[in-house]
Amino acid sequence: MNLRTVTRGDAALAASALLLFVSSFLTFYAAGGVQCTAVGGVPSGCTSTNAWSLDLFPLLPSVFFLGIIGAGLVLVDRNVPKAPAVLGIPLRAWGTVLTVASAWSALWALFGSPSGALFGHPDATSSPQVGAFLAFVFAVLTAVLAIAGPLVPLLTAPLLPEPAPAGVGSAAAQGYGAPQQGHPHLGHFGGQPVQQAHPGQPFTGPEPVPAEPFPAPAATPAATPAPAAAARPEPKPEPQDEPPTVPATLPLGSRTPPPAAAEPPAPSFAPFWFAVPAARPLAPEGEPQGTPVGELVPGTWYLAIAQRGEALLTQTQEGKRGLLADTSGIQRG
Repeated sequence: MNLRTVTRGDAALAASALLLFVSSFLTFYAAGGVQCTAVGGVPSGCTSTNAWSLDLFPLLPSVFFLGIIGAGLVLVDRNVPKAPAVLGIPLRAWGTVLTVASAWSALWALFGSPSGALFGHPDATSSPQVGAFLAFVFAVLTAVLAIAGPLVPLLTAPLLPEPAPAGVGSAAAQGYGAPQQGHPHLGHFGGQPVQQAHPGQPFTGPEPVPAEPFPAPAATPAATPAPAAAARPEPKPEPQDEPPTVPATLPLGSRTPPPAAAEPPAPSFAPFWFAVPAARPLAPEGEPQGTPVGELVPGTWYLAIAQRGEALLTQTQEGKRGLLADTSGIQRG
Protein backbone atom coordinates (compact mmCIF):
# COMPACT_ATOMS: atom_id res chain seq x y z
CA MET A 1 0.00 0.00 0.00
CA ASN A 2 1.30 3.42 -0.97
CA LEU A 3 0.98 5.82 1.95
CA ARG A 4 0.69 8.76 -0.44
CA THR A 5 -2.65 7.42 -1.69
CA VAL A 6 -4.15 7.46 1.82
CA THR A 7 -6.70 10.26 2.08
CA ARG A 8 -7.85 12.27 5.06
CA GLY A 9 -11.09 10.32 5.08
CA ASP A 10 -9.18 7.03 5.35
CA ALA A 11 -7.16 8.33 8.31
CA ALA A 12 -10.30 9.62 10.05
CA LEU A 13 -12.10 6.30 9.46
CA ALA A 14 -9.19 4.32 10.96
CA ALA A 15 -9.06 6.64 13.99
CA SER A 16 -12.81 6.33 14.56
CA ALA A 17 -12.65 2.53 14.45
CA LEU A 18 -9.76 2.57 16.94
CA LEU A 19 -11.72 4.77 19.37
CA LEU A 20 -14.71 2.44 19.01
CA PHE A 21 -12.49 -0.45 20.07
CA VAL A 22 -11.16 1.50 23.07
CA SER A 23 -14.69 2.36 24.26
CA SER A 24 -15.47 -1.36 24.59
CA PHE A 25 -13.26 -1.48 27.71
CA LEU A 26 -15.09 1.34 29.45
CA THR A 27 -18.06 0.88 31.76
CA PHE A 28 -21.08 0.05 29.59
CA TYR A 29 -23.79 -0.68 32.21
CA ALA A 30 -23.94 -0.07 35.96
CA ALA A 31 -26.54 -1.06 38.55
CA GLY A 32 -27.85 1.36 41.16
CA GLY A 33 -30.80 2.01 43.42
CA VAL A 34 -29.75 -0.41 46.19
CA GLN A 35 -27.15 -0.35 48.89
CA CYS A 36 -24.01 -2.29 48.33
CA THR A 37 -23.62 -5.29 50.61
CA ALA A 38 -20.56 -7.29 51.52
CA VAL A 39 -20.51 -11.05 51.28
CA GLY A 40 -17.43 -12.55 52.90
CA GLY A 41 -15.71 -9.19 52.81
CA VAL A 42 -16.26 -8.87 49.03
CA PRO A 43 -18.63 -6.07 47.89
CA SER A 44 -21.65 -7.21 45.93
CA GLY A 45 -24.35 -5.16 44.26
CA CYS A 46 -23.94 -1.67 42.78
CA THR A 47 -21.39 -3.11 40.35
CA SER A 48 -20.68 -2.30 36.71
CA THR A 49 -19.58 -4.19 33.64
CA ASN A 50 -18.14 -3.48 30.20
CA ALA A 51 -18.91 -4.86 26.76
CA TRP A 52 -16.50 -7.79 27.16
CA SER A 53 -18.69 -9.43 29.79
CA LEU A 54 -20.20 -12.72 28.60
CA ASP A 55 -23.45 -11.80 30.32
CA LEU A 56 -23.94 -9.00 27.76
CA PHE A 57 -23.45 -11.23 24.70
CA PRO A 58 -24.01 -10.48 21.77
CA LEU A 59 -23.34 -6.82 22.56
CA LEU A 60 -19.62 -7.07 21.73
CA PRO A 61 -19.90 -8.57 18.20
CA SER A 62 -23.05 -6.70 17.17
CA VAL A 63 -21.72 -3.22 18.05
CA PHE A 64 -17.92 -3.23 18.21
CA PHE A 65 -16.84 -6.08 15.94
CA LEU A 66 -19.23 -5.03 13.17
CA GLY A 67 -17.96 -1.44 13.18
CA ILE A 68 -14.27 -2.39 13.27
CA ILE A 69 -14.55 -5.06 10.56
CA GLY A 70 -16.66 -2.77 8.37
CA ALA A 71 -14.11 0.04 8.59
CA GLY A 72 -11.32 -2.40 7.75
CA LEU A 73 -13.11 -3.62 4.60
CA VAL A 74 -13.61 -0.05 3.39
CA LEU A 75 -9.94 0.79 3.92
CA VAL A 76 -8.78 -2.36 2.13
CA ASP A 77 -10.97 -1.64 -0.90
CA ARG A 78 -9.69 1.94 -1.19
CA ASN A 79 -5.96 1.35 -0.71
CA VAL A 80 -5.13 -2.21 -1.82
CA PRO A 81 -4.59 -2.73 -5.57
CA LYS A 82 -7.01 -5.19 -7.17
CA ALA A 83 -9.07 -5.68 -4.02
CA PRO A 84 -11.26 -8.80 -4.30
CA ALA A 85 -15.05 -8.72 -4.47
CA VAL A 86 -17.40 -11.00 -2.52
CA LEU A 87 -20.34 -12.32 -4.56
CA GLY A 88 -19.59 -9.65 -7.15
CA ILE A 89 -19.97 -6.83 -4.60
CA PRO A 90 -16.93 -4.67 -3.73
CA LEU A 91 -15.54 -4.77 -0.22
CA ARG A 92 -16.40 -1.09 0.22
CA ALA A 93 -20.12 -1.87 -0.09
CA TRP A 94 -19.89 -4.71 2.44
CA GLY A 95 -17.96 -2.57 4.89
CA THR A 96 -20.40 0.34 4.63
CA VAL A 97 -23.35 -1.94 5.43
CA LEU A 98 -21.54 -3.36 8.46
CA THR A 99 -20.75 0.08 9.88
CA VAL A 100 -24.38 1.15 9.52
CA ALA A 101 -25.51 -2.06 11.30
CA SER A 102 -23.04 -1.33 14.10
CA ALA A 103 -24.45 2.16 14.62
CA TRP A 104 -28.01 0.78 14.62
CA SER A 105 -27.14 -1.81 17.30
CA ALA A 106 -25.37 0.79 19.43
CA LEU A 107 -28.49 2.96 19.37
CA TRP A 108 -30.71 0.19 20.75
CA ALA A 109 -28.11 -0.76 23.34
CA LEU A 110 -28.78 2.59 25.02
CA PHE A 111 -32.40 1.57 25.69
CA GLY A 112 -31.94 -2.14 26.38
CA SER A 113 -30.40 -2.12 29.87
CA PRO A 114 -30.08 -5.55 31.51
CA SER A 115 -31.93 -6.49 34.68
CA GLY A 116 -30.43 -6.07 38.12
CA ALA A 117 -30.06 -9.84 38.52
CA LEU A 118 -26.88 -9.51 36.47
CA PHE A 119 -25.33 -7.55 39.33
CA GLY A 120 -26.63 -9.77 42.16
CA HIS A 121 -29.74 -7.69 43.01
CA PRO A 122 -32.98 -8.62 41.23
CA ASP A 123 -34.57 -5.36 42.39
CA ALA A 124 -31.68 -3.20 41.18
CA THR A 125 -31.94 -1.10 38.03
CA SER A 126 -29.17 -0.70 35.49
CA SER A 127 -28.41 2.23 33.23
CA PRO A 128 -25.97 2.90 30.35
CA GLN A 129 -22.71 4.51 31.26
CA VAL A 130 -19.95 6.41 29.47
CA GLY A 131 -18.88 3.36 27.46
CA ALA A 132 -22.36 2.99 25.95
CA PHE A 133 -22.57 6.63 24.89
CA LEU A 134 -19.07 6.72 23.45
CA ALA A 135 -19.71 3.47 21.57
CA PHE A 136 -22.80 5.01 19.97
CA VAL A 137 -20.93 8.20 19.01
CA PHE A 138 -17.97 6.39 17.45
CA ALA A 139 -20.18 3.81 15.69
CA VAL A 140 -22.19 6.59 14.06
CA LEU A 141 -19.00 8.47 13.14
CA THR A 142 -17.53 5.35 11.56
CA ALA A 143 -20.65 4.83 9.43
CA VAL A 144 -20.68 8.49 8.31
CA LEU A 145 -17.01 8.41 7.30
CA ALA A 146 -17.47 5.16 5.40
CA ILE A 147 -20.33 6.69 3.39
CA ALA A 148 -19.09 10.26 2.91
CA GLY A 149 -15.39 9.48 2.45
CA PRO A 150 -15.50 9.39 -1.40
CA LEU A 151 -18.07 12.23 -1.64
CA VAL A 152 -16.71 15.11 0.46
CA PRO A 153 -13.76 16.94 -1.18
CA LEU A 154 -12.18 17.66 2.22
CA LEU A 155 -12.00 13.92 2.95
CA THR A 156 -10.75 12.93 -0.51
CA ALA A 157 -7.66 15.14 -0.23
CA PRO A 158 -4.42 13.15 0.27
CA LEU A 159 -3.10 12.93 3.81
CA LEU A 160 0.53 13.40 2.70
CA PRO A 161 1.54 16.04 0.12
CA GLU A 162 2.22 14.65 -3.32
CA PRO A 163 5.74 15.42 -4.62
CA ALA A 164 6.04 17.12 -7.97
CA PRO A 165 6.88 14.66 -10.76
CA ALA A 166 10.43 14.65 -12.05
CA GLY A 167 11.05 17.06 -14.88
CA VAL A 168 8.15 19.38 -14.14
CA GLY A 169 9.38 22.92 -13.72
CA SER A 170 12.91 22.27 -15.00
CA ALA A 171 12.07 23.57 -18.46
CA ALA A 172 10.48 26.68 -16.97
CA ALA A 173 13.49 27.28 -14.72
CA GLN A 174 15.95 27.05 -17.59
CA GLY A 175 13.71 28.63 -20.19
CA TYR A 176 12.38 27.03 -23.35
CA GLY A 177 15.22 26.21 -25.71
CA ALA A 178 17.91 27.06 -23.11
CA PRO A 179 20.94 24.75 -23.35
CA GLN A 180 21.68 22.52 -20.40
CA GLN A 181 24.87 23.00 -18.44
CA GLY A 182 27.76 20.78 -19.36
CA HIS A 183 26.59 20.18 -22.97
CA PRO A 184 27.99 22.51 -25.63
CA HIS A 185 25.63 23.60 -28.36
CA LEU A 186 26.81 24.67 -31.76
CA GLY A 187 25.50 27.71 -33.54
CA HIS A 188 26.56 29.57 -36.67
CA PHE A 189 28.12 32.95 -36.86
CA GLY A 190 29.35 34.25 -40.20
CA GLY A 191 29.29 30.78 -41.75
CA GLN A 192 31.47 29.28 -38.98
CA PRO A 193 30.40 27.14 -36.05
CA VAL A 194 30.43 28.89 -32.68
CA GLN A 195 30.80 26.78 -29.53
CA GLN A 196 29.13 27.99 -26.37
CA ALA A 197 31.46 28.26 -23.39
CA HIS A 198 30.99 26.15 -20.29
CA PRO A 199 29.89 27.87 -17.06
CA GLY A 200 32.76 29.82 -15.57
CA GLN A 201 34.69 30.10 -18.85
CA PRO A 202 34.84 33.21 -21.07
CA PHE A 203 32.91 33.17 -24.28
CA THR A 204 35.07 32.96 -27.38
CA GLY A 205 33.68 33.97 -30.71
CA PRO A 206 34.75 32.69 -34.12
CA GLU A 207 38.28 33.10 -35.23
CA PRO A 208 38.72 35.88 -37.78
CA VAL A 209 38.99 34.64 -41.34
CA PRO A 210 42.06 36.04 -43.08
CA ALA A 211 41.27 38.05 -46.16
CA GLU A 212 42.52 36.28 -49.25
CA PRO A 213 43.30 38.34 -52.40
CA PHE A 214 40.91 37.47 -55.16
CA PRO A 215 41.88 38.27 -58.76
CA ALA A 216 39.83 40.94 -60.41
CA PRO A 217 37.59 39.64 -63.15
CA ALA A 218 38.91 40.16 -66.67
CA ALA A 219 37.15 42.71 -68.77
CA THR A 220 34.95 41.16 -71.36
CA PRO A 221 34.77 43.06 -74.66
CA ALA A 222 31.32 44.14 -75.69
CA ALA A 223 29.83 42.00 -78.39
CA THR A 224 29.47 43.73 -81.72
CA PRO A 225 26.00 43.21 -83.14
CA ALA A 226 26.16 41.38 -86.44
CA PRO A 227 24.27 42.82 -89.35
CA ALA A 228 20.89 41.34 -89.77
CA ALA A 229 20.79 38.87 -92.62
CA ALA A 230 18.26 39.62 -95.23
CA ALA A 231 16.34 36.42 -95.08
CA ARG A 232 12.86 35.64 -96.14
CA PRO A 233 10.66 35.05 -93.11
CA GLU A 234 9.43 31.47 -92.86
CA PRO A 235 5.68 31.03 -92.58
CA LYS A 236 4.49 29.84 -89.19
CA PRO A 237 2.27 26.75 -89.19
CA GLU A 238 -1.29 27.44 -88.29
CA PRO A 239 -2.49 25.76 -85.10
CA GLN A 240 -4.84 22.88 -85.65
CA ASP A 241 -7.88 22.37 -83.49
CA GLU A 242 -7.67 19.14 -81.53
CA PRO A 243 -10.62 17.72 -79.61
CA PRO A 244 -10.10 17.82 -75.87
CA THR A 245 -9.46 14.48 -74.26
CA VAL A 246 -11.54 13.62 -71.24
CA PRO A 247 -10.65 10.60 -69.11
CA ALA A 248 -13.19 7.81 -69.19
CA THR A 249 -13.32 7.67 -65.41
CA LEU A 250 -14.66 11.22 -64.99
CA PRO A 251 -18.34 11.70 -64.26
CA LEU A 252 -20.63 12.96 -67.01
CA GLY A 253 -20.56 16.73 -67.45
CA SER A 254 -17.17 17.09 -65.70
CA ARG A 255 -14.17 18.35 -67.69
CA THR A 256 -11.60 18.49 -64.88
CA PRO A 257 -10.95 15.75 -62.37
CA PRO A 258 -11.97 16.60 -58.77
CA PRO A 259 -9.10 17.01 -56.31
CA ALA A 260 -8.38 13.90 -54.34
CA ALA A 261 -9.37 14.27 -50.69
CA ALA A 262 -6.38 13.71 -48.49
CA GLU A 263 -7.20 11.29 -45.68
CA PRO A 264 -6.02 12.62 -42.31
CA PRO A 265 -3.48 10.39 -40.64
CA ALA A 266 -4.79 8.30 -37.81
CA PRO A 267 -3.92 10.01 -34.51
CA SER A 268 -1.45 8.08 -32.41
CA PHE A 269 -1.98 7.97 -28.64
CA ALA A 270 0.98 8.67 -26.36
CA PRO A 271 0.69 7.78 -22.65
CA PHE A 272 0.81 10.74 -20.28
CA TRP A 273 0.49 11.57 -16.57
CA PHE A 274 -2.51 13.51 -15.38
CA ALA A 275 -4.35 14.60 -12.23
CA VAL A 276 -8.07 15.06 -11.60
CA PRO A 277 -9.62 18.23 -10.13
CA ALA A 278 -12.09 16.25 -7.98
CA ALA A 279 -12.65 12.68 -6.86
CA ARG A 280 -13.86 10.52 -9.74
CA PRO A 281 -14.75 6.80 -9.89
CA LEU A 282 -12.68 4.31 -11.86
CA ALA A 283 -14.88 1.88 -13.83
CA PRO A 284 -13.81 -1.69 -14.72
CA GLU A 285 -11.67 -1.99 -17.83
CA GLY A 286 -14.12 -4.22 -19.70
CA GLU A 287 -17.34 -2.74 -18.32
CA PRO A 288 -17.54 1.09 -18.41
CA GLN A 289 -20.94 1.14 -16.69
CA GLY A 290 -20.04 -1.44 -14.06
CA THR A 291 -19.40 -1.04 -10.36
CA PRO A 292 -16.33 1.19 -9.76
CA VAL A 293 -13.14 -0.68 -8.93
CA GLY A 294 -11.41 2.32 -7.44
CA GLU A 295 -11.37 6.06 -7.16
CA LEU A 296 -9.07 8.83 -8.44
CA VAL A 297 -8.42 11.62 -5.96
CA PRO A 298 -6.93 15.10 -6.48
CA GLY A 299 -3.27 15.65 -5.74
CA THR A 300 -2.17 12.27 -7.17
CA TRP A 301 -0.67 11.61 -10.60
CA TYR A 302 -2.14 8.80 -12.69
CA LEU A 303 -0.98 7.30 -15.99
CA ALA A 304 -3.25 7.33 -19.06
CA ILE A 305 -2.43 4.16 -21.02
CA ALA A 306 -4.89 4.22 -23.95
CA GLN A 307 -7.96 6.00 -25.31
CA ARG A 308 -11.25 4.11 -25.22
CA GLY A 309 -13.68 6.42 -27.00
CA GLU A 310 -14.21 9.38 -24.67
CA ALA A 311 -12.76 7.47 -21.70
CA LEU A 312 -9.13 6.95 -20.68
CA LEU A 313 -7.66 3.61 -19.71
CA THR A 314 -5.94 4.62 -16.47
CA GLN A 315 -3.40 2.92 -14.22
CA THR A 316 -2.79 4.03 -10.64
CA GLN A 317 0.60 4.04 -8.92
CA GLU A 318 -0.34 0.75 -7.22
CA GLY A 319 -1.03 -1.00 -10.54
CA LYS A 320 -4.85 -0.87 -10.47
CA ARG A 321 -6.31 -0.33 -13.96
CA GLY A 322 -9.72 0.96 -15.01
CA LEU A 323 -11.62 3.39 -17.23
CA LEU A 324 -12.01 7.09 -16.38
CA ALA A 325 -15.23 8.19 -18.10
CA ASP A 326 -15.20 11.84 -16.99
CA THR A 327 -12.04 13.44 -18.41
CA SER A 328 -13.15 17.06 -18.18
CA GLY A 329 -10.77 19.42 -16.43
CA ILE A 330 -7.90 16.95 -16.02
CA GLN A 331 -4.40 18.39 -15.68
CA ARG A 332 -1.69 16.84 -17.82
CA GLY A 333 1.67 16.31 -16.19
